[in-house]
Amino acid sequence: GIGKSTLLDASVDYAQRLGVRVVRMSAAQSRVRSDYRDVIGLFGSLEPATVDSLPPAQRRALRIALRWDEPDQRPIERETVAAAIAGALGRVAREGPVLLAIDDLHLIDDSTRPALEFAIRRVHPLPVGVIATARTTEGARPRPMERAVDPARLFRISPGPLSEGAIRQILVRRTTPRFSRRDVERITVATQGNPGLALEI
Repeated sequence: GIGKSTLLDASVDYAQRLGVRVVRMSAAQSRVRSDYRDVIGLFGSLEPATVDSLPPAQRRALRIALRWDEPDQRPIERETVAAAIAGALGRVAREGPVLLAIDDLHLIDDSTRPALEFAIRRVHPLPVGVIATARTTEGARPRPMERAVDPARLFRISPGPLSEGAIRQILVRRTTPRFSRRDVERITVATQGNPGLALEI
């Protein structure tokens, strides 16, 4: 409720206004364990022609990972899927800047994460940016993805609690009741400046 997804939404909107193509995914916390579950969310919006323009082995691997084709008796290799993701991103980036937007990075499935790390390393120096949200309470899980980015180009933002004035603005814009100064002060203290909790109250 601190506003990670709201910041991501604002960044995506800004990028799109600049003419940047956004490829977005939201990692889903699911009890169903499935290889490349989150690749589907990330690349399901790509035009089939982008995937079909890849070399045959990569095309087959990515189409199976995306569940576009049924798997056959030949297993798909993780390295081939990773190369296919990098190839697809590269083809899109050659047409113009691309922003890879990932919500809840810490929830990405274990097959998708290394494939994305490989792709991010591989597409440099093409105009591909990455913006991702993750809970800091999740410990080291997001860090492997961070290692795929040049430290000089890595920026971290840790949203903190909002001020009483900011909480008041949110309540005025997003709710219908009118709140007294005392009400806003009590809500801010009770929620420790968390805008999501403030709106729930």
